[in-house]
Amino acid sequence: MLTVGALALLAAGAWYGHYWWVAGRFIVSTDDAYVGAKTATLAAKVPGYVQSVAVEDNAHVRSGDPMIRIDDGDYQLAVQTAKDNIATEQATIDRIGKQIAAQAAAVDQAKAELASAQAGQTRAEHELARQQALAAKDYASHKRSSRRKPPAIRRWPRLPAPQRASMRQRPMPTF
Repeated sequence: MLTVGALALLAAGAWYGHYWWVAGRFIVSTDDAYVGAKTATLAAKVPGYVQSVAVEDNAHVRSGDPMIRIDDGDYQLAVQTAKDNIATEQATIDRIGKQIAAQAAAVDQAKAELASAQAGQTRAEHELARQQALAAKDYASHKRSSRRKPPAIRRWPRLPAPQRASMRQRPMPTF
């Protein structure tokens, strides 16, 4: 029993000695004290949420050792958004390029239509000149045809003037 008690006392002493060496020796209790310590201000180059802390209290750190890890989820999302924006803008550029090609084809078509219209105008001018030349030589007949009017027109009786006027004022029937 005495051995077990001695081992328990030794274990408790070892635990307290370790605690005092790691943290207890830095605890000072007084009503009127000043603290002298070497401190350093830490600041991240980018803002964000802390994902993990890599050091413990009172641990020794060297220059360049990582102390905290910032969550990169927001930055990964920003990178993906930027890539998506680039893809969207590239698609817009491609669409505008295709519109330019379509407009160039429309311009070519309009030029072809203009050339066709100019050729038609030239042909019409030549035809007019030919007709005028024929008219000047009196090849064309300007006499009225002696043929009768078609029978359908001759069958209608001529109405007196008042009835013709009233016929003009009536609205046309719709079917």
